[in-house]
Amino acid sequence: MLEGVKSGIRKIFSRKFPRKVSQTVLNNRLVFEVHNVIEEDRVTGSNSEIEFTEEIINELQRKDVYFDIGSCIGFTAISAAKHSGCRVYAFEPDSELFQHLNKNISINEIADQVKPNQWAVSDTDGTMDFFTSGANGASPSLAKTQDQSNKVTVKTYKIDTAIKLGLLKTPDVVKLDIEGAELIALQGMSTTLSGSTAPRTIFIESHPKFLPHFHHSVAMLQQFLKDKNYKEVYMKERSDENHHKFVKI
Repeated sequence: MLEGVKSGIRKIFSRKFPRKVSQTVLNNRLVFEVHNVIEEDRVTGSNSEIEFTEEIINELQRKDVYFDIGSCIGFTAISAAKHSGCRVYAFEPDSELFQHLNKNISINEIADQVKPNQWAVSDTDGTMDFFTSGANGASPSLAKTQDQSNKVTVKTYKIDTAIKLGLLKTPDVVKLDIEGAELIALQGMSTTLSGSTAPRTIFIESHPKFLPHFHHSVAMLQQFLKDKNYKEVYMKERSDENHHKFVKI
């Protein structure tokens, strides 16, 4: 057994990067260029992530506008575009991950469908501190939630402002996965969530351990959306995150 473990470790560290890996999501074969073991695991490693991605893209229609907030290297954004043909806005403020997102959009030949945005979705317009270890470390965040090694400054917008300025179309479906900053992003789209053209569905990967860094909780997030007339219709607890689905009522 020990020899088997050693063999597995040798295989991991013998991989050459960057390299291309594929994944099939709802019969769509997608190809991603990955630059380290962490990125490869984002594409191939988690069945629960694939299940949640499939839940999202099954909601989408060709006419829809989809916001993928916290896009990372583009797994969910690209899956959504390839499967449904919808218009996707992908948000990733980390400079290294943003480069990899762009590369994967190009590889999958969907540049006409996916618009990448290198700014953080927040409750303020301007700039904020951003904590990151790049593509080979803990997921970046607007708070130091893990062992992120660098602090940089990133541009921020409220979704409400970006729509008003014409930078974005109003979304039909939204996904949020931003390492504890989920509620501040929702607060920055308060007008969008309240209007007659509010998104019909919101998917969230919440982070109970990270939300307190923003003085928030999962219960506060749920209450905010309830006050905006959204009903939680799905919630699955994982080891460190929860998957949620909210629909407008």
